[in-house]
Parts: sequence; structure tokens; C-alpha cells
Amino acid sequence: MTSGCMIDVQGVSVPVGVEALLFEGLSFALGAQKVGLVGRNGVGKTLLADVLAGVREPRAGRVLRHGRVGYVPQGSTPLDLGTLIDGLGVGPQIRALLRVYGGDERAGDVELIADDWGLEARVRSLLEELGLSYLELEQPMASLSGGETARIALGREFLKEPDFLILDEPTNHLDAAGRAAVHALVKRRKIGMLIISHDRALMDLMERILELSPQGLNVYGGNYAAYAEQKAAERAAAEASYERARLDERAARRQVQEQREALEQKRAQGKHKKHKTGMTKMERDALKARSEKTQGRVQQQGKRALDDAAEAKKAAWAALESVSVARMELPSCGLPAGKQVLRFEDVSFAYPDGRAVIEGLSFSLVGPQRLALGGNNGSGKTTVLRLAMGVLEPTRGFVRRGAQRVAYLDQCVAWLRQEKTVLEQLQACHPNLNAEACYHGLARFLFHRDGAHRQVGALSGGERVRLGLACLLLAETVPQLLLLDEPTNHLDIASVESIEQALVDYDGALLIVSHDETFLKRVGVESTLSLRRG
Repeated sequence: MTSGCMIDVQGVSVPVGVEALLFEGLSFALGAQKVGLVGRNGVGKTLLADVLAGVREPRAGRVLRHGRVGYVPQGSTPLDLGTLIDGLGVGPQIRALLRVYGGDERAGDVELIADDWGLEARVRSLLEELGLSYLELEQPMASLSGGETARIALGREFLKEPDFLILDEPTNHLDAAGRAAVHALVKRRKIGMLIISHDRALMDLMERILELSPQGLNVYGGNYAAYAEQKAAERAAAEASYERARLDERAARRQVQEQREALEQKRAQGKHKKHKTGMTKMERDALKARSEKTQGRVQQQGKRALDDAAEAKKAAWAALESVSVARMELPSCGLPAGKQVLRFEDVSFAYPDGRAVIEGLSFSLVGPQRLALGGNNGSGKTTVLRLAMGVLEPTRGFVRRGAQRVAYLDQCVAWLRQEKTVLEQLQACHPNLNAEACYHGLARFLFHRDGAHRQVGALSGGERVRLGLACLLLAETVPQLLLLDEPTNHLDIASVESIEQALVDYDGALLIVSHDETFLKRVGVESTLSLRRG
């Protein structure tokens, strides 16, 4: 194993299904650097993380680990469902410490402490780093939010003081404060890490980016911003290469045509010459044979040149597709610049049990404005979207909707029917569209002929969001206001960038709940309405 190497991957292959390999012959090393792992959904990032952590064995090759490798899988929850210190994996030790400090020592307490007398201080310091210092040590885990639980799972692994740490989507479902705490913790800890994430602010803290694709693993020096620049340069080079290949194919066709015309002209001249000079039959046959042989050779050369040019163009197109960001074409909603699409007037909302979520909220959205709803988890952001849509009615105040049509896209696109095909789902939403109009509309959202017959249940997260947008925006009346609830959760970065591009081109108003600051900035959000719990 190389000096300073924590994980050495040697010729690793991992299967998917019975025979097919998801990736094959991967070799690379991970040391003290912070490394980001990116790639499209379904390419095998989580599977590779499982292999690196020893959760799953490769079919071929081996993984050598030096020191302790920690792993926090996506959606990980602490194994113990007791209190917070149980969730951190140190419940018995902390309780023993507190008993000793309180003069109530029991048999075995000193053995439990195992000379780690600074454990309580480390736990409290870690909670501070995680932005959870307001929690009590014996607070029940069941009382914590999903974001708080996710940070406890992360803290549990940090307390074990690993030499190398693998994190799979550590900021998913975290609010802005939670993300900031995780970013700071990752930046502060001086250990090697491999992080899978669509959080580009987190990936900008990386020192190297690994890109996993069906073709293998590519290594890029620098953080995500540097990687994005290199990918943009690759796209520009691929576009130039494809354009050259396209022009070369056109030139090859033109040259073959010119050669064909020259041969026809020469053959016509030969016929005229034969009649004029009175050649014998033997001479005429010999001339004809030479002419046919020449024509055959030229035709064969022309076909080979055309085949080579077509193959080069096909390869250049494949290379371009592999680095391109998919671009959707959204229909226009024709929203006038000064039109008020939404207004909240002193709106309050409480559930039947009396629990108040929103109190005295007033704001308006005019023309194609883009507004983000900010605030910690539980502050009522999704409730505001449901009030805006009309799914909920305010307990006090008024919600005015001036948009021609309002559409709501939740983060899971839960209303899609798993058993339907993409085409059937669109037809179910818009029975007035004929099959050809559906095919044409779906192609604008990157579901081409074959893609239209895929089953919804087999779609990736990014494809589900694209289908959701297609169902909402291909209506006879295009919505002038889109309500989006965490539209980029669970998506790979390429899918997020595709959704960003589509929303940049959308000419209606947006009201968005998202903790992804990079996403909000890129879709042109002009201001943020921050909510506080209660």
C-alpha cells in the first residue's frame, strides 16, 4: 500500500444483477485529501461507497484499508433509539461519567469510562459544531427532526475518531443552518474523506473530484468549481470535435459525388470515342473492363471514406452526449410583467389540534418574480406552499391568486403513478392531447420515442422531476406560477443543472422551498422570505 494511503482500490469490479457488471477494473487510492464523488443517478456511487467501507464485497479485485474507515450511508439513523447520547453511541459511558462526577459511582463505571474522562466535553463540543447545542443529552431520539437525526448519525461517526470517513449525501434534508454546520465540520476536520453529494457548496470544499460513469472513473484536480470549469472545457472541445466531424462527413459526401460525376463524364466520353474511332469489339471490351474496374475501385474507396466519416461523426456525437447537460424546452406561459400572481394578506394557519404554524404572514409576488421560502425545518415552508396552492385554507386572513393557473411540484412528485408508462402518465393528466402531441411534448422534456414507453416506477429522481414538469407545463393553459418544494433533493448534479436550465428559461413566477443556495442563485431567485417556527 502506498505511503499515506488510507484506501487502496485494486482492479475492483462490482456486479448488478446476475451477470452484468456495474463497473469493472477500478483502481485508485484515497489518502488524507477530501475527495468528492460525482456521477449520474444509477451509475453506482453508493454501491462503490459500500465496497470501499467493506459493507459489500467486490466480485473481483480487492480494497486495502489502512486505519479505521468510518461510513455514514445516505439516510443513516443511529442504531439506538434511546436518548441523544445513545444515538451518539456513548450513552453508557456518559452516564457512568455523570454518576462518578455526582458521587454516585457504581461497580463497573470506571471500566466503562476507560480513561476517557474528557468524553462529555468532546460530546458537548461536537454538538456545538453540529449546531445542536440546544439539545439535552438525555433528549429522546424520537423527539428529534429528520435533519437533527441525520446530524446525530454524522456525529456518532466523528466521535469514533476515524482515520478516513465516507459520507453519502450528508446534507440531504438539512435546512440552511444544518448544512452550514456540516460544511464547517467537514472543513475543520483534518482527515481524509470521500463525500457523495449534490450539494455544490459542500463539494467546493473538496480537493479532488472523482467522476464515476459507465466508462470508468475520471480524476479531476481541485474542487467542484474547478471540475465544472474542466467539464465546460471538455464540452466545448467535444462540440468543436463534433462540428469538425459533421463538416468532414459533408466534405466526404461531396467528394464522393464529384468522383461519381467525373466517372460518369469519363464513361460518356469513352462511349463517344469508341463510336468515333471505330474500335474493334475486343478493344471495346477491354476498355469497358478497365472502366468498370476503375469505377468499382473508386466506389469502394468512396464507400470506405463515407463509412469512416460517419463512424467518426457517431463517435464525436457519443463523446458530446457524455459531457452535455440535457436541455429542456419549456412552453411560454405569457405572464405580463406587472401582473400580481399571489398575495398573502395577514395569513395565519393552525391545525385542528390548535398548533399554530403560520401567524400574520403577508407578502406578494408580481410578474415573473422568483421568491425563495427560507427557514429551519418545521418553520412552515411547505404549509405556505399548500396555502398558496389552495390545498389548505387559512384560519385567518386571505390568499389571493391572480395567476392564470398555479401548479405545485413536491420533492418526490408523489402523484406520479408507478405502474404507468411516461406516455400514459401524460395522457392521464391531459386526456385532450392526442398521441402525436404527447410524443412531441415529451421530447421537449427529453423523453424521446423509446423513453415515452418507460415505466414511471423505473425512472430516476431527475427523470421523475422532468416528467412532473412535463405534466404541469404541457397543459392547455400553461401555469403562470410554479410552486416547488425541494425540487433537487435526491438528484445527481447533472440532473440538478438540467432542472436549473429549464427553470431559468421558464417565463412564469416561482415560489421555491430549497436549502440549496447554489440552485436558488442559478434560477434567478431575487429575494428570500425567511420563516421562523411558530
